[in-house]
Amino acid sequence: MPRIAVLTDSSSDLDEAQAAAFGIHLLLLSVKFGGREWLDHASSAAHALDNETVFKQIRTGAEVPTLLLPSLEAYLGRIDSLLETHEHVLILHTGPLLGRMYRFALQATAHLADRVTVFGGGTTSGGLALQAVRAAELVREGHDVPEIVRLLREFQAQHCTQVCLTTLEYLRRGHLISGLTELFGTMQNMKPIFGVVGGRLSPVANLRGGKAALAQMVQDMQSYAARYPAARMVLMHNGESEALAVLRDEGQRLGLTEVADLEIGAVMSSFVGPEAYAFCLEPEVLPPLRPDPQTAEG
Repeated sequence: MPRIAVLTDSSSDLDEAQAAAFGIHLLLLSVKFGGREWLDHASSAAHALDNETVFKQIRTGAEVPTLLLPSLEAYLGRIDSLLETHEHVLILHTGPLLGRMYRFALQATAHLADRVTVFGGGTTSGGLALQAVRAAELVREGHDVPEIVRLLREFQAQHCTQVCLTTLEYLRRGHLISGLTELFGTMQNMKPIFGVVGGRLSPVANLRGGKAALAQMVQDMQSYAARYPAARMVLMHNGESEALAVLRDEGQRLGLTEVADLEIGAVMSSFVGPEAYAFCLEPEVLPPLRPDPQTAEG
């Protein structure tokens, strides 16, 4: 029997084929939108909610999609099926606007604490995907769950996610900024860059014009590569291709290892808007600990 199964959800923006290729089990989240329920990143067209549908309906006045927690029966059923073939299940949930899944999982699996571990990584989309990929690799290397969690925490402290928005409309529709802020920013052609800090979107910079925003992201990627010469990269997008190509070329020039190219899912897209692009960076290996200067002097 395999020792550990790694389970994450579709807020990682992994699709089912990508997750399977990495040896990750994927829980598709349900969202309510346009009067019906959809599955995020579903392979079946009948159940999948694509970004164009989201953008088109929001432009005509629809509310943004809302996450629906799975039923307790369905969630535990998925975990029980994994426990039939594995000794332990390591679950990775979290993310801005999706943190309810982490809290739900902790409560749902409290009675399975000896066989289920829930990890809250404080990130989403490509950042959560990087953590799940890392966890699956550590499982294959033979690490036990406490050691995997410890290592994930250490890598998490070195993680960097940045996403550039080409419009402010969807932040306003999601009640993250005021209408006045949207109007002023649009008049000034502002292109905000957000990071993910503590599981929430946090502003990094607000640049005038797309070229300035892209240049800032390239500069930040260069700074990260200078700090971590061996690093992994995940690129995310929901329509923007030119800027993403620039980031990919720069990442290759810097020697970054591209782990995946992900399409930002419908839930996150409803807040970041169309033609958003992003990167997630993480060290390939943990940097060596620096000695305490006082200890060294002694």
